[in-house]
Amino acid sequence: MTFSEIIKGIVGLIIIGAITSYFFSGYDPDKLLRNGDSALALGEYKKAAESFTEVCQDKESRYQRYACTNLARVADYYLQKAEVTGNYEEATGLYKITCKNGHGESCVILGNFYIFQKEYKQARKYHKYACNLGYQRSCDIYQKLLEKKET
Repeated sequence: MTFSEIIKGIVGLIIIGAITSYFFSGYDPDKLLRNGDSALALGEYKKAAESFTEVCQDKESRYQRYACTNLARVADYYLQKAEVTGNYEEATGLYKITCKNGHGESCVILGNFYIFQKEYKQARKYHKYACNLGYQRSCDIYQKLLEKKET
């Protein structure tokens, strides 16, 4: 067996492995989005968050923006709930995922949340993200926050 034949065999195995893993990995963004949409409509926010999060974090998915937008809607629900309970972790956690994946409105919400909490370093971070995503108002806020010396 020649070196060339060995390489072709290895490449063939790699390709077969990649195809097998793609088709049999269980990752189905269409199904996840359907499940997320159904859960959201039924008010099952935790289940919706799980479904939308996976697709939102998939930078290769053509559905990423849709999933992140709907995940932000779930975060909105948790934010409203947090205003009563005082527990903002669920809402901010989901907003961070969507912000990190290019949902600018979530970055703005986080920036404003941290201003309200007087955590200016965090506020600067998220308003800078939003600014980089084209939110001019966040650019203005970011500049003002740079003038603040508090943490």
